[in-house]
Amino acid sequence: MSALTAAIRFLTVLPAGAQEWDARATARSVVFFPLVGLAVGGTAAAVNWVARLAMPDLPAAALALAAGVILTGALHLDGLADTFDGIFGGRDPRRRLAIMRDPSVGVYGIAAVGLVLIAKWGAIASMPNLYGWIAIAVSAMAGRSAAVAAMAAFPYLRTQGLGTAYNAGSRVTYAAAGLLAFALGFILAGPYGLAVVGGSALAGLAVSWFASRKLGGGVTGDVYGASVEIAETCALITFVAIFNVGAAIAPVWSV
Repeated sequence: MSALTAAIRFLTVLPAGAQEWDARATARSVVFFPLVGLAVGGTAAAVNWVARLAMPDLPAAALALAAGVILTGALHLDGLADTFDGIFGGRDPRRRLAIMRDPSVGVYGIAAVGLVLIAKWGAIASMPNLYGWIAIAVSAMAGRSAAVAAMAAFPYLRTQGLGTAYNAGSRVTYAAAGLLAFALGFILAGPYGLAVVGGSALAGLAVSWFASRKLGGGVTGDVYGASVEIAETCALITFVAIFNVGAAIAPVWSV
């Protein structure tokens, strides 16, 4: 299994490549998280653009949001729900980790997922037709890149699970993923892309830092998912603010 195939299989529901699990390919796959995230966001942006040809902005945004959720198998939303249930539902790190393993979803998780989806829906619906698709795609890319930042910055708490392989990546691997994210952000959205990618990374790190304090000094795979969702939401809202003040987001190749 190649590193790119491993990234596609993990971040989407697409049946790419062989079925066997390769720990080394999995560890290296984080390099391609920004690229796969860009493809996921690009798909949602395309759905939004096509849907707007036949319907108002709000239902078109809902279809775009649904496309992203379906393509990723709601992977990160599940992590968001588990993280919020555990962090806010338990009184100590051991109990919080136990709650995060529980497959049922509590009120904190439902609230977190609901608020994130509403925020994304409103942000996507507010995107202008001209270059709005770039903002949607870059935001999804920035969200996956934020998870890589969390992997690099915080120790992994569990001794088993898929997250152990991602946390075992080298500093070079994490740095390469970060450089790719910033390069894609700049190519697609110029200086604004750089700012959004950097800001999203900080948002993901803030989520992971808060979770690590509540969980006893580290993070889990669910926290990675929460970082993705919150960082992507922050990126979308930031792009809406950029458009709202009249700034023109133009890709480098259009100048």
